[in-house]
Amino acid sequence: MKTALVAVSGGSDSLALLDILIKKGEYELVVVHINYNYRESSLRDEEIVREYCEKNNIEIFVKSVNSKEEKEGNFEDWARVLRYKFFKEIYDLKGCACLFVGHHKDDFIETYLMQKARNAVVDYYGINKEVEIQGMKVVRPLLEYSKKDLEEYCNKHGIVFGVDETNYDLNYSRNNLRASIINSMSEHEKDLMVEKINKLNDKRKTELDKVKELKNDCLIDKQTIDLSIFQNYDINHKKEILYYFIMDNVYKKISIKEGRILDMLKKISSPKPNIILAKYDELILYKEYDKLHIQKSEEEFCYRIDNLDKTNISDRFIITNEGKKLEKVIARKDEFPLYIKSYDGKNKEINRIFIDKKVPFRKRKNWPVITNKFGTVLLVINIKKFYNILGNFSDEIIEFYIKEK
Repeated sequence: MKTALVAVSGGSDSLALLDILIKKGEYELVVVHINYNYRESSLRDEEIVREYCEKNNIEIFVKSVNSKEEKEGNFEDWARVLRYKFFKEIYDLKGCACLFVGHHKDDFIETYLMQKARNAVVDYYGINKEVEIQGMKVVRPLLEYSKKDLEEYCNKHGIVFGVDETNYDLNYSRNNLRASIINSMSEHEKDLMVEKINKLNDKRKTELDKVKELKNDCLIDKQTIDLSIFQNYDINHKKEILYYFIMDNVYKKISIKEGRILDMLKKISSPKPNIILAKYDELILYKEYDKLHIQKSEEEFCYRIDNLDKTNISDRFIITNEGKKLEKVIARKDEFPLYIKSYDGKNKEINRIFIDKKVPFRKRKNWPVITNKFGTVLLVINIKKFYNILGNFSDEIIEFYIKEK
């Protein structure tokens, strides 16, 4: 029998899911629970889940964190990253075939309404029944059940469940939406809404097949778009292609509003040949002449040269006694220490040289330059020398070569 992981929070949704799966008997089940210690009832919910698993002889893994001290940024985003990392750990440990989660009909409708409110570009409206997240097959079998259905199921079968008091905090946009719209809908109205969303998804699938075809036509590789082809598409296809181009390269799932996409398209169509459009974690999206690139941005660097005793400056640079003309450094003793650092893009003369020599935009920012202790540029390696020698040439002049390994 295959093993399946079940995410159980202690609420009616996930406990009903677990009970239904036990009765079906199709998998050997393993439960995962995260206690964020974010609210007063957190420990109560953990105990509810533990007691249910003990009663039904289900293996359980619990992770307890102090969210008030450990969380970074938005709680919901932080919590989602944390729990899926934990789920993945147990999923691999137990060799699971899938991960079951308890999203239901109300969640499906809420997600759709939030997508529309944000005017976000999405590949699926609402919540998909099956998706892959971090290499896990995630299954949501309760999308045909409402929140009310699942509460009634628990009450009917004598299943104790917790109620999350933060669900009534209207400072959260999802809670506000639930209180103002979802809770006022009848079950019939919810079913009609689900039918409407499913029809939109059928239409969306046809649209996405066309988008995929056009995207493949203008891709040079996964990280590069040929703008000479891309710019011939209509505005709607451009929006979609740009969105999926970003999604294909960004590891973490992100949401991009339509207005942000339109702003990037405006910049792409501008006469400026080189423009940074966006940054996502370690990635940078930029236009470079007739190409659109997305790639990992190189880390800035700065290494100090006090004297010539040490020949290995870093894993990348060495000092030698011979080399090419544009690797040669000439400096006075009183200019030390010297620095080899990534170019910051602020020198107009160097910027002009890069343009004249057609140095690719993506390579300019971290191009190695040598400066003296006053910040004056002495050499742009393999590009240009800037002599700053004043007075008579004497024994105080030091010459050496900087080479990249």
